[in-house]
Amino acid sequence: MLEDICSVLGQHGYQIILGTTEYLVTVEEQLMNALPRLFAGWVNLIRGRSFRQDHQIAQTSGSSRGGSHGPYGPPDRHERWILPLRGGGRGCPLSFARKGYRRIAYAGTLSEIDSRSVKRIAGFQQTLKDYGLPYHFIQRINEPFSIGLGAKLLDGLLRQYPNVEAVFFANDDLAAGALFECWRRAIRVPEDLAIMGFNDQEIAGSIVPAITSVATPRREIGRAAAQMLVRQLQGQPPPQLQLDLGFKIVERQSTAAGKVTSECDLI
Repeated sequence: MLEDICSVLGQHGYQIILGTTEYLVTVEEQLMNALPRLFAGWVNLIRGRSFRQDHQIAQTSGSSRGGSHGPYGPPDRHERWILPLRGGGRGCPLSFARKGYRRIAYAGTLSEIDSRSVKRIAGFQQTLKDYGLPYHFIQRINEPFSIGLGAKLLDGLLRQYPNVEAVFFANDDLAAGALFECWRRAIRVPEDLAIMGFNDQEIAGSIVPAITSVATPRREIGRAAAQMLVRQLQGQPPPQLQLDLGFKIVERQSTAAGKVTSECDLI
């Protein structure tokens, strides 16, 4: 995503200044306060906090510059584009349910500080509720993604809910770690437990059995976000401030099992 953002902005003479926050609001606020002092202009956030909070931070940042707003207008013109992730959370349990799985779990990280995870879990649970399926099989840890953490999440999940049939992991690294843990425990995938990841990273298609994953158009997202930003910087508001580029579930061996369920059973 970043490669395509940089490519599009570079074509128009812009360069990004990148800061990482690990989803910590305090660090984000520090960045938003520091950057306007160095560069008059804009801050573009990809996360799901309220616009009111972001807007207030941007105004506070601008006031420290003594009213010098630079060529792109005052900081209270701050805009943001949110990429909805709830759809992926809804599509995954539905995919499992259509294969006949009924005890479907979610395992992820940073669910208390990453608003994207919160939305994904909400979509996941709402879909299961809509189809009358259990929706309480949730395992989450507030630690960064890693392969090793996938094994830890699976261990915790099976200790609390030993009868789950399928697990959606919020990241392919987590799913791969869970798959390694299944090897150690002699749990057959997908015969004993189905596994699905998110992002369709290279590891998902390279491991054995290959992991079913949710593919998101990251390059297209980067290009679209950069193009919208360029239009805004050039004084041409984009036609829309939210753009949903969709997703697709790439089916692989890790979810091949399951009793086939009639489509009409899920309508």
